[in-house]
Amino acid sequence: TWQRQGFVSKSLEDLAEEDKKVLVAEMNKISVERVESIYTRCTTISEEAAAEFEPLSTVLKVDSPEKYLAWERAGLEQIQKGKVAVVLLAGGQGSRLGYNHPKGMFDFGLPSHKSLFQIQAERIQNLQQRAGKGTDTQVQIPWYIMTSDATHDETVEFFSQKNFFGLEKSNVRFFNQNKLPATDPTGQILLAAPSKIFQAPDGNGGVYAALLGSGNISDMEERGIETIFMYGVDNALVRVADPVFIGSFLESKTSCGAKSVPKAYPEERVGILCKKNGIVQVIEYSEISEEMANERTEDGSLKYNTGNIVTHIFTLNCLRDVCNRAEEMPYHLAKKQVTMYNPDTKSYDVGWAYKYEQFVFDAFQLVSDVFALEVVRAEEFTAIKNKEGKDSPNSALNDVSNYHRSLLEKAGATVTGPGLVEISPLISYAGENLQFVSGKSFNPPVLI
Repeated sequence: TWQRQGFVSKSLEDLAEEDKKVLVAEMNKISVERVESIYTRCTTISEEAAAEFEPLSTVLKVDSPEKYLAWERAGLEQIQKGKVAVVLLAGGQGSRLGYNHPKGMFDFGLPSHKSLFQIQAERIQNLQQRAGKGTDTQVQIPWYIMTSDATHDETVEFFSQKNFFGLEKSNVRFFNQNKLPATDPTGQILLAAPSKIFQAPDGNGGVYAALLGSGNISDMEERGIETIFMYGVDNALVRVADPVFIGSFLESKTSCGAKSVPKAYPEERVGILCKKNGIVQVIEYSEISEEMANERTEDGSLKYNTGNIVTHIFTLNCLRDVCNRAEEMPYHLAKKQVTMYNPDTKSYDVGWAYKYEQFVFDAFQLVSDVFALEVVRAEEFTAIKNKEGKDSPNSALNDVSNYHRSLLEKAGATVTGPGLVEISPLISYAGENLQFVSGKSFNPPVLI
């Protein structure tokens, strides 16, 4: 089967014995049939039936303080029983930010200079302490962190240096996402060097195969985990293992779900959770017609308004099933110009590579029903993706600071003048526990 792969076969013929062994060892880890099948799946244009779209059937909202407290209580109870785990997608580097390190290590300018990893670790710590209050159990929320070849060693080293931010080392488990060979536009597997196949990470949807292959699904089973919270590293306001989300999920009686935010305006470029031909999917903004983007329901709200923010929740049974069936999820083709080795000319050329990726939300296509919890964007979502402008460190800093300022004001404090406001997650997870600021006045920068 490798004979059909011209670049690799040609290079193999020309290599010295030692280098041959290196290339053969790589070839033995790769299923050519699988790569060829993925190439065919991604490049064959099939006749698509006319797409029928409909909104999700279950979208819950926190529409009263009582509901918030009831869901939070149910979620904290689940955490207290040791039944909640967290999966973090942290394979990405901050290259688009001009930061060539794991994105989770990024300091986006808060007064405390905490990294994204630290903020998220402290949220977990807050919940462990609150859920364990008044009991003699030491509550643990295991944290499974998916890295990539580019970020693995540096991430592990960073956590070690920082003493795991006060978390138990045995409850922080790192696992590496898999890679897939890249091909040229005709499906030929590319070389990165004479004895090295060109491979790229398989997308954030690779988390399912990687969780299974790394033994972490078994680890969850052994720990008695029932509910898994999964999220992307670059949301600076993410409520990790959010008890309110867990409580609403338990009430929904579904096997998986997502948080969503309403669109800021009808044409906002955001993926929308909905049903396409009866199957739950995230529809990219490019697929949404102007008419569909503007469609309204009887009460005047947008019909397709569940913006996806890469914050998901699963039962263990559902997650295990998805992991076992991950190959059924679609692959998405990314075309990139790369430097590759050409064994015919024995030189390096720049050319088009086809890279193949899965997306984390495509798991919804394998599940019969998915619920969404609609949350408030200003409180729960601000992404750090670009160097400047929208979704940048600066916009995230403003969003976090404005939200924290509003929490202090809500708790009865006065904040005068411009400047940054930050509340440590160890003090308050989502605005609770701030009675002590009542009646006080603060001049930014404020760090509590």
